[in-house]
Amino acid sequence: WVLNVLGLVLVWSICGRAFSARGWCLVLLLVLVGIDAGLWFLDPELEWYVGLSGLLHGMLLAGILAVSLAGSRDLLLLGLLVAAKVVWEQLNGPLPGSEGLAGDSVVVNAHLYGALAGVAAALLIRAGQNRPI
Repeated sequence: WVLNVLGLVLVWSICGRAFSARGWCLVLLLVLVGIDAGLWFLDPELEWYVGLSGLLHGMLLAGILAVSLAGSRDLLLLGLLVAAKVVWEQLNGPLPGSEGLAGDSVVVNAHLYGALAGVAAALLIRAGQNRPI
């Protein structure tokens, strides 16, 4: 729980201003739906999942993408590192030491689904902002 809260504080401090409160609520909803759908349909053998790691991956990438699309390139390297981490986990499993730190198994597919849903959420919100009235 402590790691999840610290992760949330970190995400908020890095890119909390990327969206309005309403935008962040939409990001949260879309990322949660993306993770749940991914786990439900693509990992039906999974019997449990706890924690916020997938949500944090999605929020972070949504915020980084939103900031980048707004013209700031300050967070692009961090976004690439998060994406590289997700790819690493898909190819090699959890990062060394992460399961010991988390105290249990790490469901790396939740990170993937969260990251993809976060990118999709940022793009959907951006598209909604650019549509003509």
